[in-house]
Amino acid sequence: RGHTSDLKPMTRGGQPYHAPVGCKRFAVKVKGQFDSGDNTWMKMDDSGWAVAYHGTSQAGCWGILQQGLKPGGAQAYLTNKDARTGEVIGNGVYCAPSLDVAVQYARSRGAGAKIAGRD
Repeated sequence: RGHTSDLKPMTRGGQPYHAPVGCKRFAVKVKGQFDSGDNTWMKMDDSGWAVAYHGTSQAGCWGILQQGLKPGGAQAYLTNKDARTGEVIGNGVYCAPSLDVAVQYARSRGAGAKIAGRD
């Protein structure tokens, strides 16, 4: 499937990408859903989107798969300011370019929060 060893640097959307080795990955059918159906955002080169990770509990996965990725009640950064722009972050779905950050957040969601395949 064209997987590359961690020894060779990879990029997705012009950003460094490190395959989440040891994690359970889920794929969601999005082909034809965005960009008026032309799928250019899915390209594996620098013109596509960069990879982002969303940390959640194992139980939270089912809600996401059934209802979509929506802002939840936790909103830990609702009134914080973005370090780059100074703007209030506000309500939203938080993702990170770092798998480690997403894992830490998932674990912070309470007892029983696990990363499938890593714990």
